[in-house]
Amino acid sequence: MKVKKYLVKDMQQAIAQIKKDMGSEALIISQRWVRGKGFWGFFTRRLEVTAALEEGSRASFSQELQKELAAPLQELPKIAWGEKEIKASNMVSEKVFGESAKEVKETKTSLPQAVLVKENNALNSGKLFKLWRQKLLNLDLSEALAEKLLKAISEEVFKKEELISTTLVNYLISSLEPLYREIQTGQVISFIGPTGVGKTTTLAKLAAQLALNHQKKVAILTIDTYRIGAVEQLQTYAEIIGVPLQVVMSPNELSEALAKYMDRDYILIDTTGRPFTKVDQIEELKLFLTKIKEPHDTFLVLSSNTKSRDLLQATGYFSPCGYNKLIFTKTDETLTLGSILNVVNKVKLPVMYITNGQNVPDDIIPMEAGSLARLILRGVDL
Repeated sequence: MKVKKYLVKDMQQAIAQIKKDMGSEALIISQRWVRGKGFWGFFTRRLEVTAALEEGSRASFSQELQKELAAPLQELPKIAWGEKEIKASNMVSEKVFGESAKEVKETKTSLPQAVLVKENNALNSGKLFKLWRQKLLNLDLSEALAEKLLKAISEEVFKKEELISTTLVNYLISSLEPLYREIQTGQVISFIGPTGVGKTTTLAKLAAQLALNHQKKVAILTIDTYRIGAVEQLQTYAEIIGVPLQVVMSPNELSEALAKYMDRDYILIDTTGRPFTKVDQIEELKLFLTKIKEPHDTFLVLSSNTKSRDLLQATGYFSPCGYNKLIFTKTDETLTLGSILNVVNKVKLPVMYITNGQNVPDDIIPMEAGSLARLILRGVDL
């Protein structure tokens, strides 16, 4: 029979070491709290756990243990009550367990304490689950999504609060990564979205990044002829950046303009903001976009300070336009960004950029799985 003692910080660590050393057939036969070794050990408590394993057939371990217990009792000499009899009984215990009868007694009395510790751990895990659920809800994540994220975390993690945030971020990164695989950028990039989300400014930022920082040849087209001052604003940006701008009035003119600037690396198209309550206007926008035959990206631009319910409604309203990527603006104007994840979870598309200010070209940041996960979960003890 193999008997071994373990000095550990808790029962979870003991079970892990016992399984590693002796396998799942091993039995825990005693546990007790002891002082650590040395001067500093006086101030710390460690859990001493004793485990046993029959080195022969593991399957018959409990039967062999019973035989080992029974045989010595039959061979014991009949002695008078007193110290010798107690000593003889201790000899039986030592032969079987390698422990004193006192430690065997401690095992029996410590079992209720072990059950209590287990119950306390479960209670603490439940409290942490509720606490973190509320943290995620405070970020404006939907209830279903918050519970989905937390249920993906093992129960063991909830026993160590310092691991929860890291585990949560890593899980979210792994969930987002498939959306960013094999992403390619089209030659033509259209910007669509509700009114007032900052499409024109976002287009100018990206145009400046491409032209000034990456030395790409860029042209800007706009079909936004409804908003007062929209063309003048974009003309100012185009002159500063040093790229051509053309106003397009009809779908046929859009086709001609695309052909004219086909030698450009990128053609960026600004569109009129559409209230996502008027279906007839989305059909008009769709007519323009169907004229684009070249490799084409359509960014749905949404404001991060918009209510989650409205964002989700906007994703459905603009779906006839076939958008394939997302941009979220005004992240500097809100304290919570969980609504971004609600949208991503619904449409299963990547967020390529976020904007965090009005400065052109600086306040635009490219996103990938890791940066987006940390951005969304900011404020939850990261």
